[in-house]
Amino acid sequence: MADDSVDVVIIGAGIVGLHIAWKLCRQYPDWTIAVFEKEHFLGEHASGRNSGVLHAGIYYEKGSLKHEMCLQGNKIWYELGKKYNLPIKKCGKYILTTKEKESELQKLYQKGRDNGVELRWAKDEEVSLLNQHCFVSKAFFVPSTGIIDVSAILTFLRNEIEKIIAYSHNKEKIEVDEIKTLINFSGDYKSDIFINECLCGNITQYKKIISEFYVNTINQILLLRILSNKIHR
Repeated sequence: MADDSVDVVIIGAGIVGLHIAWKLCRQYPDWTIAVFEKEHFLGEHASGRNSGVLHAGIYYEKGSLKHEMCLQGNKIWYELGKKYNLPIKKCGKYILTTKEKESELQKLYQKGRDNGVELRWAKDEEVSLLNQHCFVSKAFFVPSTGIIDVSAILTFLRNEIEKIIAYSHNKEKIEVDEIKTLINFSGDYKSDIFINECLCGNITQYKKIISEFYVNTINQILLLRILSNKIHR
């Protein structure tokens, strides 16, 4: 089989991998992009194995990457939901406590405020309603917390990407070795950038993946530098 040469290879069609592909194919339409997914359905692992909560950013250390990404991501998701009519509900949430733990709730409230999250203390009538379901002495409300339909959004991303993208291969093209080798393509693929979004080990030693750059998407700073280098070289 002849080598397929593309600009970017992305391993993993979860929510992060598809978002990266969607962003790249819209921003750089002249690039060729290949997305590989070993499962028959989208989001079969981490993307589809969570509660779908859109967090506000209360708990992370102020100024940390997690804190900054959570605040930015929260805003971006609501913007995307409005623009593309995605199933995202800004329902908010209550964080509550009993009498013995009120001082800890006060500290958490202050931490959230310091982190730039909009918060307000619950009114007496709200606390009374909450007490119909559990024991509550004090609570505060987080308006920016929401929930998303992960499956529907994955389908939306795939449909958008397939309008533009070069390649998308499913399990028929990929074999999985449970011991050491993660990906075994049926052919050789050359790319300038290789993005491992599945976060399941090191693929760089596999000889059929020939790439100038290799990056786990968890290293966002390195990814941005690589993309910048490719664009301006």
